[in-house]
Amino acid sequence: MISLENSITMLEKDERLSHSQMAILDILGHQPDLTDREIAKLVGFKYYNYISTVKNTILKKRGYLSGANYWIDLSKISTNPVNRLIFFIMFPKKYTYDYLISLLQTIDSWSFFYPLEEGVFNEMLVSVYNTDSKAIIRIMDYLKDEGVLFYYTAFELEGLLDIYNPYHLTKNPNNICETPLVVDKINFDKTFKPAFEATKEKRLRLSLLDTRLIMYLQSGYYNGDLSRLMKHDAQIIDKEGNNPYIFGYNAWRYSYEKLKNAGIVRKFYTVYPMPKDKCSHFFLMLTGKNYDDTKKIAASVGACARTLKAGAFVKSLNENDYGKYHWCVHIRCHPLYKERIMGLLNTPFINSKIRYNVWSISYHESRKSRAPRMRYYFEQSISLEEPYFDFKSQTLHYEYKKYLKKIKEIVNNELLPTK
Repeated sequence: MISLENSITMLEKDERLSHSQMAILDILGHQPDLTDREIAKLVGFKYYNYISTVKNTILKKRGYLSGANYWIDLSKISTNPVNRLIFFIMFPKKYTYDYLISLLQTIDSWSFFYPLEEGVFNEMLVSVYNTDSKAIIRIMDYLKDEGVLFYYTAFELEGLLDIYNPYHLTKNPNNICETPLVVDKINFDKTFKPAFEATKEKRLRLSLLDTRLIMYLQSGYYNGDLSRLMKHDAQIIDKEGNNPYIFGYNAWRYSYEKLKNAGIVRKFYTVYPMPKDKCSHFFLMLTGKNYDDTKKIAASVGACARTLKAGAFVKSLNENDYGKYHWCVHIRCHPLYKERIMGLLNTPFINSKIRYNVWSISYHESRKSRAPRMRYYFEQSISLEEPYFDFKSQTLHYEYKKYLKKIKEIVNNELLPTK
């Protein structure tokens, strides 16, 4: 039994943080572009190089911090519209996770696969980079008609994906204390403010180096360390035996600053409310009576408790509520907050609420969960390279008809998918 009174016992002695370490977490979570010198001054450290030591040997090692990571504004990378589609899918247990993921990876524009807790059917969250939503829906409809999928719901990500890191300490300088991991009530009085607001800069014409840097940053390669990326790319050999990606460090730095100033890439850290292997993970799909209520819900859920949220407004592509906006959010939090959240969402202006539990194994669930499914989690960056990205026209396209044809061959002939 986990309660507010004994939740601290979930943390081992060497997993707990001092107030100065929590202060560093809060700064990294909300001011990621500050230098170590600036952070040291804010925290009151005499030596700025100790900030790097705290980040790497304490905060990351204890599971409170990951990154740096980089967010990409997909609306600015191509002259044609590009966004993400999200599918919640259910499929019969005669089809394994390995089979279905390999089958869907036939769609070259896949973004990620996230396993969910299963019941009668296997369940999974799937995301696809989208340049033609109708063509992608046709693929999903075919799989449903053939019985490979039992059911799916489809949504189009509207706008930007927002990352809301928790505060570990209260912001009142006169009374600094730790923020609560669990609360008994949600006050739906917050005003929605995007964590990442789209900038109005003119879309850039992307160079070869720009596109490679975008893909590396999005995939988390070397945590965005430009020196290491430069050395890695210089070692790549093409089919003709040449090294096509040799660029000097100044070129990499110039590309990064250009992309950053244009709002195409933005740096952020992922800050966990407690060690990440002890957090509960789940998705919520929430809808208010109207769009304004949905925005109020998005602003208020998890605002008082110490939670990590990654959320976005999504537009339904389903027949029963086509065009309606929902808020889809991935929450990582204290396990007791996960158990309380659905009850806390009992309010008149929430029209619908669905919770999807992530199938993962962690400290507090290890005695009651079956085998973990997190080994089935996959993610890739968007493909800003040939044959998908045309540098002359600056457009991105995927061959969805070809993917559907290949999927039909696999399904009709009962073949094993090949990546």
